[in-house]
Amino acid sequence: QSHFNKIKNYLAGFFKLRQFSNDLSPRALITKAELELQSGNLYNFLSLIKKLPNNWKEPIKDFINRFENSLLKINQKSG
Repeated sequence: QSHFNKIKNYLAGFFKLRQFSNDLSPRALITKAELELQSGNLYNFLSLIKKLPNNWKEPIKDFINRFENSLLKINQKSG
């Protein structure tokens, strides 16, 4: 399994349900983030994950911070 599939499956499994709608509910944000991840849009993925309510982000806050730092490092190296 690729790294992205592992992240996607972890988030989908952790939050249980997918919601395909245009609202900003946590499940809809997770579904949108998953689709962005599948498309390789890492910055959009991160942006959506960071919009989750604090109680939803708490279990994955370390992941969010590491992922954001990794993207910053990649951006600095390429820029």
